[in-house]
Amino acid sequence: EGQALWVADHVDRLWQVERVSWDDSGTLKVEMLPGLNDSRRDSEALRLPDGRVMVIGGLRETTEFFDVATRRWRYGPALPEPVVRAQAALFRDGRVLLVSGRIWLWKPGASQWEDLGLNQSLDALRGITPISDDEVIGVHENETRIYDLRDRSLRIGPDLAEPHQDARFVR
Repeated sequence: EGQALWVADHVDRLWQVERVSWDDSGTLKVEMLPGLNDSRRDSEALRLPDGRVMVIGGLRETTEFFDVATRRWRYGPALPEPVVRAQAALFRDGRVLLVSGRIWLWKPGASQWEDLGLNQSLDALRGITPISDDEVIGVHENETRIYDLRDRSLRIGPDLAEPHQDARFVR
């Protein structure tokens, strides 16, 4: 048996959240879950290691957590400014790196985001994905860049064979 959450933002209403489950025979079951507290557009959603879902931005400075067990949304740590089309990378330890013009880092249990500063080069990358405990990789056309959280540096990574607009690394 498998299970996934499907989340979608809509212009005219709050996010739609559905739990989709299936069994070995391929039978699907779809269950509507409560919508978010705030309507959003072009936001990011991540499944945290503790099982909660975190939704970030969407023309808002708020974040929200969905607890699958209680089926409730609650507000999370607010961002210093509204973000849209942000990219988020989830590290194994639950930290979240958010890139949207500025770079922010959230650590599990923290009440606020840490501002890591401005990095337009990192903002131009797509598909940012952790590749170690303190690094993410992203792509711009056929070039990759690696951002290191420890010293906040950006270095050139290996080139891809072909240019890509919306690539995502999977590990």
